[in-house]
Amino acid sequence: MTKLKGFIFINLLVVVFSLLPRSVEAHPFHVSMCEVRYNEEANSLEIALKIFIDDLDLYFDKVGITNQYFGEPGELATADSVLTGYLDKVFSIRVDGKVEAKNYLGKEIDQGALWAYFEVKNVAPFKTFGCSNSLFFELFDDQQNIIQLTYQDETKSLLLQKRNPSDQLSF
Repeated sequence: MTKLKGFIFINLLVVVFSLLPRSVEAHPFHVSMCEVRYNEEANSLEIALKIFIDDLDLYFDKVGITNQYFGEPGELATADSVLTGYLDKVFSIRVDGKVEAKNYLGKEIDQGALWAYFEVKNVAPFKTFGCSNSLFFELFDDQQNIIQLTYQDETKSLLLQKRNPSDQLSF
């Protein structure tokens, strides 16, 4: 009978937690993921930046920009410009020491996360790749921003944190 009570208790907990409002739920890690690929044929960098929407909403609420409804049916027409305005302030790419202009291609929503897509055109083969990413450092002391670059059949990563928001890779 004890196993049955334990089973019922666990199932009851699962049901209770699944009924909690989304704002009560939180992901335990504060992390963003950025995948960068060098396209040799197009001489470009293809960038995909994954951001948790609840963190994005929290940031914009904090600075007084509310209810953008990213990825929801009621998304405001200003959502893309609000998003790219923030990302332009906190996220940059350097190739051989030169900051490169990112072209925003759009976004996609995937299970509570927002993927923002960018491209950097006219990128010749390079010796160094650098990135600055202070995304959500103003919100979370434990925020980590991972940058993964695939270049010349090799994948290398950077881990950026509040104490080191910028780093570079050499080839």
